[in-house]
Amino acid sequence: MFDQKRSRSDLNWAGIILVVVFVLAVFWLYRQNPPDAEADAPSAKPTAWTSGTIIAGPLEVEGGGLLTFRMDLNKRSTLDAVFTTGDSAIRLAFTVLAAGDLEGWKSGERVDLITNTGPVPRGTVKRVIEPGSYVIVFDNRMNPGPVRIVEADVKVE
Repeated sequence: MFDQKRSRSDLNWAGIILVVVFVLAVFWLYRQNPPDAEADAPSAKPTAWTSGTIIAGPLEVEGGGLLTFRMDLNKRSTLDAVFTTGDSAIRLAFTVLAAGDLEGWKSGERVDLITNTGPVPRGTVKRVIEPGSYVIVFDNRMNPGPVRIVEADVKVE
């Protein structure tokens, strides 16, 4: 007497909902995993930006020499450095300068330094640095013999 017929419109709505869910899922996957446009470019070498720990542990700087570490920053970052020679009579300078100024600085030209501790037995540096390429230098040119840094911790945050 009261027969209920399932109408085709109910099935049509179910199909529409399934299609919409599928389209949204594809859109979401595409946004989460965009295609890599640079991968198709020949010889495209990605730049490795410096972040996190640069130096951790002991180091040795040869007598009358320099120990350098390159640092490439793509954003404004804080350099946090702590080092110690372990002996107050042994001194070492810690310098940060632009990568392009390194050769001029070595030859004695006057260049703008980002930071410099001067000769010290232990040092702490905390400095905000703008994007660019820099060189961290442990300078032992004032000592004829090698200097051992018993603990160094340099990081970019």
